[in-house]
Amino acid sequence: MGEKRALYAREGVRHLWFVDPDARTLEAFELREGQWLLLATLAGDAPVSLPPFDAIIFPLDALWPEVIAGTGKAGNGEGAGHTRKGR
Repeated sequence: MGEKRALYAREGVRHLWFVDPDARTLEAFELREGQWLLLATLAGDAPVSLPPFDAIIFPLDALWPEVIAGTGKAGNGEGAGHTRKGR
């Protein structure tokens, strides 16, 4: 990830969100004075309202399709443009 962060910084990208669907976490970073500053690490159903999308609020678990569907189980990654490693 370090190479991508350097590239994004060089190109002027101001915000990064790293979403880990397996761990169900989100790490949000902001570029300040050439350095990536960690703004937040969220997990579970934490409310998400972080730059550059801080005008809205949504629960982190809304990113996981099985939570939206109400199954509570991990999906197989098929359909809706989802891919999984090793499949």
